[in-house]
Parts: sequence; structure tokens; C-alpha cells
Amino acid sequence: MLYYFYKITVANQIYIGSTTDPKDRWRIHISSSKETSSQAHLKRYVAMRKIGIDNCIFEILYEIECTDFNEARKYEQIEINRNSKELLLNDLPAYCSPEDRKESQKEIKKTDKWKEYHKEYSKEYHKTDKWKEYQKDYNSRPDVRERQKERQKEYQKTDKWKEYKKEYNSRPENKERARERYAKKKLKSQTQLIPNEANELAVSTVPFAPTGNLTN
Repeated sequence: MLYYFYKITVANQIYIGSTTDPKDRWRIHISSSKETSSQAHLKRYVAMRKIGIDNCIFEILYEIECTDFNEARKYEQIEINRNSKELLLNDLPAYCSPEDRKESQKEIKKTDKWKEYHKEYSKEYHKTDKWKEYQKDYNSRPDVRERQKERQKEYQKTDKWKEYKKEYNSRPENKERARERYAKKKLKSQTQLIPNEANELAVSTVPFAPTGNLTN
């Protein structure tokens, strides 16, 4: 596959990258540089916003036929190494191990910008039918319901639960509801008792009805 290696010049600094579609990649850079983007905190995008997108220069350095993405990343890293760190706007090495990438992703997810983005994204996603269907299917699974019961049992043993329950039961509106439930329960038990007493009385007053032939 043909890979294009490019440079973005931002004032007196540069960003080195690689792509199979230069036009689309530049469009993504422009979109990602906006303050509302989840990647807006990256050095290259902070610098691009500072001087304005129209003042940034996107240019192709060269193109190489690569077998896969990892090979292209290695060539990109070679180009990055030709420049001083002070000059570069690349936040991370182009090529690194999967473990290193996981660590860098963890660091990104610790930032306030990422947390804010993720919170807004989750809020919108939880409104979709896809999420509701997933939740319905997930909560109906026997193994999930069993785990939820176990977690609930463990949680109810904690001081946090006891404090919450005490505070919840002390609220005036909850006290009123509790009294209403108690009154209904008491009334129900009384109404169930009355037919039973009537039945016992009825049984005790039924006259004896002999069976068989009567003889003088």
C-alpha cells in the first residue's frame, strides 16, 4: 500500500505524520484542532489554534510503498528522528510497542479534557435505542442478575449503605410513604381475617344432615 509522509509547519515548529489519504488526513487535523475536539489538548493542535489554521502549511515529503501500517510507522519515526525535539510538535513516537501505546492512552484518559469529552459522549450515547437495547439484553442475562444480587448483598453490609439508609428513612416524605404502606398492609391483613372468621362461624352453625334411611 502506498503511504504518504507529510509535514505540517506551524510557525517555527513542525509535525511529522503518515497517511494513505493526504486530503482526508489534513481534514481530520483541521477538525481535531477545534477546541471542542477530544484531541484539542495535543501540542500540534494547541499550536495550530494559536496561529490559525490558514497559517499552517501541509506538505507531502515523499511517498513509499509499505507492506502494512507498522512499516509505515517505522519510516515515519526515521523522519521524526532527523529533527530536534524542540522543533517537533509530535506528542508521541510514531512507532512504539503496544505496551507503550496502552500507557500513553492511560495518560490521555487522565486529562480533564478527555474526561469532559467522555462524559458528554456517554450522556448522548445513553439516550440512543442501541444503548437501551443493550442494557435490556445485558440485565436479562442470568449470570449478570446473579452478580448484581451478590454485589447488592455485599454493599448492604457496608457502613456507606447503613448511613444512606438512615438518611433516606429520616426524610419526611419517605416517613409519610412508610406510614401509608404500613396502614395499607394493616388494612389488608384485617380484611383477610374477616372472611375467615365468617367461614368458621358458618361452618359451626350448619345443621347436621344425616345420611342413609331413617327408621321408626
